[in-house]
Formats: sequence, structure tokens, C-alpha cells
Amino acid sequence: MSIERLIQGFRNEWLKQDQKLVEHINEIIKQQNLTGQVSLIEQQKEILSHIYQKASSYTNLIILAGYVGIFGIW
Repeated sequence: MSIERLIQGFRNEWLKQDQKLVEHINEIIKQQNLTGQVSLIEQQKEILSHIYQKASSYTNLIILAGYVGIFGIW
């Protein structure tokens, strides 16, 4: 169970970092009042979201492999 808590903690931290990044990007847009670059920022947000999803899937795969290895040794 402690591994699951650790994973959940990492996920929460990643989500917080992503949310902070989105907030920071939104603040930059407000400060500079750049309406023409909004689509670029939206694309960057989508890319970050996709990267996070892939990282999460990879993490789950590694954890699953660890469980299989531990039970295989046991």
C-alpha cells in the first residue's frame, strides 16, 4: 500500500505542477494581452497533458512489473 500512496503522491505533485504551469501561462497571456498566440498556448497545454498521460501510463507499467517480479520471486 505504501507504493500506491507514493504513486498517488507523485501524481498529485505532477497535477499541481501542471496546474501551476497552466496558471502561469494564463497570467502571461493576461499580462501581455496576446490574443494571436492563444492557439499556440492551447497546443502547448495539450502537449503537456499528453506527456503527463504517457508518463502516468509508463509509471503504472513499471509498478505492475515490480509487483510481478516480487510475486515471481516469492
